[in-house]
Amino acid sequence: MSVEDFFSKEGIKKFKNGAKKFAENQATRFLATTMLLSGAFCGMQAASSGSQQQKTSSNDQAKVYVIHQNDTLCSLNVASKDTADIARIQKVVSYASQTAQGREVLQNASKIGTTLSMEHSDMTAIGYFTSDNNSMAMNAKCTDAQLCSNVIHELEHAGQHNRLLKTFGKVSEYKYNVADVIMLERAKEADAIAVQANHSYQLLQQGDSVVWNAFAQNHPTVAQGYMKAVGKYASISNDQARNDSIMKAANLSSYEDYDYVGKYDAKFINYMGSVLSKNDGAKLAKAGMSKTSLDASKMMVAMCSGSGHSYMGTDGSILKTPQTFYLSEGCQMKALNFEIATETKLGYADASANNMYVLADGQIKTMTYNQENGVLAPVKATSLQSKLNSQQTHNTLQNSLQKTIVAQNGGASR
Repeated sequence: MSVEDFFSKEGIKKFKNGAKKFAENQATRFLATTMLLSGAFCGMQAASSGSQQQKTSSNDQAKVYVIHQNDTLCSLNVASKDTADIARIQKVVSYASQTAQGREVLQNASKIGTTLSMEHSDMTAIGYFTSDNNSMAMNAKCTDAQLCSNVIHELEHAGQHNRLLKTFGKVSEYKYNVADVIMLERAKEADAIAVQANHSYQLLQQGDSVVWNAFAQNHPTVAQGYMKAVGKYASISNDQARNDSIMKAANLSSYEDYDYVGKYDAKFINYMGSVLSKNDGAKLAKAGMSKTSLDASKMMVAMCSGSGHSYMGTDGSILKTPQTFYLSEGCQMKALNFEIATETKLGYADASANNMYVLADGQIKTMTYNQENGVLAPVKATSLQSKLNSQQTHNTLQNSLQKTIVAQNGGASR
């Protein structure tokens, strides 16, 4: 698989499936606020009663429609001739179109020609977006409520991809340094989750708690952050300003789910290392692997502008703070291995991850790995290996100390 194929086709698809599975396997936790509205409103039945479906001949493209107040707002193509699949997709789209946030995302997807499909396989994800053919697949085994929430999340990724293309052109992600790849992928997921939260909450306001409860189970940190923001910004009279403040809070809340973010980061660092090991170093160096820095402000504005303006503002430095630009010690070790590998194979080291802030023991320090290690300038491959050996020795000593403490406590860690 080429480097470009890895980042645009099956590599990303497999990665997103893994990240989604992690979220789906989170412990079941309901928020107290959602329990106040535990009675589920049958939104899916009400939505489906007003749905429309185009009957097609074998040569026509099947379509589903976004209907609001008896008006057809737009249509989306369906990659299927199966009438049952078309009907199911129409039902999901109708359900998702019951909110202003849902209609906005669906209309944006319609404008860029995103195709929907229903997948009958052993896929673990609820759904996924594939950028190389601009398509979104739904898992037929999932409920309508699960698909209603997920279709908005994944179609927001479709919108992101289109907006980023307009801003940066077609640039292979492997050309960015590893810290900027992490920043970019975190920002993509943070925006999609914030949009998903907004859509789910708007359904909750209508009396349908099913989608919100499912969202709160998968993303409890964001759900809590969203609800806190609803109360905090309730006094803002301007609807757009109030919604922007809530969306921004939800977006930033996603960075506080360290387990989810950490697994996300590890997969990307591992994949970049795999790309490096499986391809010719000279060709990768000539293509500029890990050399490009990403303009955080341009990226953020493009990413978070599905409504026509950036709810996150225009200053991308918010993505380079300790709150957002941190790295766990485990992922930093992986990044250090990648740094050594790039120095060896490309002739230059991608040391960008050392500029990220230190996450240790569930706390983010106000210093970067470079600052913690007293590194002021790039180092050579030999000292990189020494640094790795030193860090591994430190971790071994820490583990040994912990075992001693446990033994002194009679086998119980305290």
